[in-house]
Amino acid sequence: MVLEQIDFGWMLNWFESVGGFDVILPFLLVFTLVFALMEKVKLFGDRKKNVHVIVAFVAAAFVIAQPDIVFLIRGFIPNVSMFILIILMGLLVMGMFGLTGDTKWSWGIAIIVAVVVIIWSLSAATSAYYWPFYDILTSQDIAWLIAIGVFILVMWLIVKEPGDNNKPSKFAENFWKKITGEK
Repeated sequence: MVLEQIDFGWMLNWFESVGGFDVILPFLLVFTLVFALMEKVKLFGDRKKNVHVIVAFVAAAFVIAQPDIVFLIRGFIPNVSMFILIILMGLLVMGMFGLTGDTKWSWGIAIIVAVVVIIWSLSAATSAYYWPFYDILTSQDIAWLIAIGVFILVMWLIVKEPGDNNKPSKFAENFWKKITGEK
């Protein structure tokens, strides 16, 4: 059969050897993102697709001309893609058990997790693995921080009002309104 002779590993190696991962894919990614953003924002007005194409083309060309940025993209995109895959699988499992993410708290947690994962992905992409205070904190410091956190949690559980179990605090409510633009 014809399909037995196709070697996808060889095709990937060939694509990498001609610069597919260093030039073609980063160019297409940046071009697409900048063009979509320009079409959405309409910075130069309606029906200016030709200007949007030129701006996106120039931006993508400048990005691929910088090997450090291409290196960053090649390290960052797989990490973020893996994070998205993990989140989708988690949502699939939650959906199997009938859980939904329609509360403000679940979106807030999702935003916090997304920010942490993006910081981790960028640090992993640059091979920096820099986390603030990582090399400064000792195991005793971490134990103290955990003890303080548990103490604060216990104090909060003691002083909270009994009828406010499902109601977020005013701070959280105002913070959420600012993020989403609600009135």
